[in-house]
Amino acid sequence: MMDRPFNLADWHPTLPSLSDFEKQRLEPRLLPAFAARLIEETKEIQRHPYDPKAWVDRGYTLMHMKYPELAAGDALKALRVSRGLLKHLLKNRHKKWGLGYRMGFWMIDEEDETCKPANSDDDINMNERPCAYEQRASELDSRISHIMKSAEALEEANLDLLPETREGQYLQRPYPWMEERHLRRSDALIQEINMEFQKAVDMTSSDPVNAAKEIPKTYCILQRDAFGDGSREVLGVFAARDIPEDAIILVDQTHAWGCTGPETDDGSLNVSGGSGCRNPFHPNLPGEDASQNLHWVCERAGIAAADTLVNCRLFIRAIQDGTPHPLDHTLIARLTPTYHKKQVKRFHMLHDLEVLNDCLTQFGIDIFANLAYDTWVLFTVHARVVNNAWDVGTESGVSPLFSLINHSCSPNAKWCADKDDHTILRITTTRPIRAGEQIFVRYDEYSANLPLQARRQRLSYWFDKDCQCLRCHREEREQLSVPSNEPSNVPRDVYGFASWRESMSDQIYGDWDTEEKPVFPEDEMNARLAERRKGVVLGR
Repeated sequence: MMDRPFNLADWHPTLPSLSDFEKQRLEPRLLPAFAARLIEETKEIQRHPYDPKAWVDRGYTLMHMKYPELAAGDALKALRVSRGLLKHLLKNRHKKWGLGYRMGFWMIDEEDETCKPANSDDDINMNERPCAYEQRASELDSRISHIMKSAEALEEANLDLLPETREGQYLQRPYPWMEERHLRRSDALIQEINMEFQKAVDMTSSDPVNAAKEIPKTYCILQRDAFGDGSREVLGVFAARDIPEDAIILVDQTHAWGCTGPETDDGSLNVSGGSGCRNPFHPNLPGEDASQNLHWVCERAGIAAADTLVNCRLFIRAIQDGTPHPLDHTLIARLTPTYHKKQVKRFHMLHDLEVLNDCLTQFGIDIFANLAYDTWVLFTVHARVVNNAWDVGTESGVSPLFSLINHSCSPNAKWCADKDDHTILRITTTRPIRAGEQIFVRYDEYSANLPLQARRQRLSYWFDKDCQCLRCHREEREQLSVPSNEPSNVPRDVYGFASWRESMSDQIYGDWDTEEKPVFPEDEMNARLAERRKGVVLGR
């Protein structure tokens, strides 16, 4: 929580070190003062969560500490509170409503027809006449409007694509005020997950009578120190017994799932003739009632709806299970992020903040008073989802057990979504696996036949370092052992991708349509949308 002192050595700003921001770097000597101010301003929000100025003040401090995504989140909440206050003030002006102390409530005295806001900075004299009341109301209106302008300026300062779109850029980093328990996976959690593996064995049998009489022995077990380097925090899924080829070792169903919803004929998902998700009941799941309807998320988030819904559903589960802090919930606590040192991400005010906050409100969370759902928590969960989600076109999800399986470029298992229910994944062995052997899947099926460096480049979506699986390690040794006959002045194709692409192009296209194409302004936007839909499996 931001209301407690934290180790300043753990401070890692999320503002990208781009040329435009070089002059905005925070001097180390100023960090202690800003950290102390952050603690006090967070406590002020805890005391008066409906005071928009408190959110603006903390937002500017977060901006100075180089957290653009968090500053924008506080600006959003300041604007929401302010707009709500102005709307109420305008609607009830004739009823002599007065704004309570630190704007936490409104009061009215019907008998005296005057306002009686207790302990208020905006106290109105009991003997004031309507004209005096109107003057005070006008002053209050002006004060809130001034706060709104500050909040709007704060939001704009942390976005970089205005007015085209309300997006900003940031680096995913662990926040220094995170509690230790939210950075580690406990032994109790691992024990709980292994019990889930026992329940997730495929119950399909050619002999249903016998299958009903006995519980199949689990195929999988989760263990620490997955790669034998002594790291307790690196987990892996291992074979609990000998497993034959083509065996279904895991049937994994998730509620952290989302789809794009149905698409119109001229929609963006129909460039290749698609129709979006064709199930009219989606994105709702069986068993959900009207109060849990999430169709509005698809309507507002559009092409980003599937990813947004996955985030929403993880928080919904934490709320429904009564977990005080979402990072303590079992489905979130088991997930780990990959914090890339240089990979710049984009955040969108609508998809990543507004829709998610509206969803939390729908399910009973006071997004102003309950700081367990503060903006930094939303981005912490988002970083874990990005690193652990799978994608099948119009749908994506985070499966609770599948997400723990590590990657290999020469895997011994494969995954596929159930053809009738994409909330279910089935993991099948591709060769016999011995007891005690780690189970691997391939994160990116499109990279299977790429050369080493091209494959590693694609896998950088999940890894901050080069993939070190057995296949990559073998191919790297082979490359180092083969002497190069290239002249020293000839640039090398260091990734091996250009030569592969050239050979494939010759085979498929020949010399057809090889002219250089013009670049249009909308190409950048399309590329950005494609990046948001970039899909994924993950593990660890």
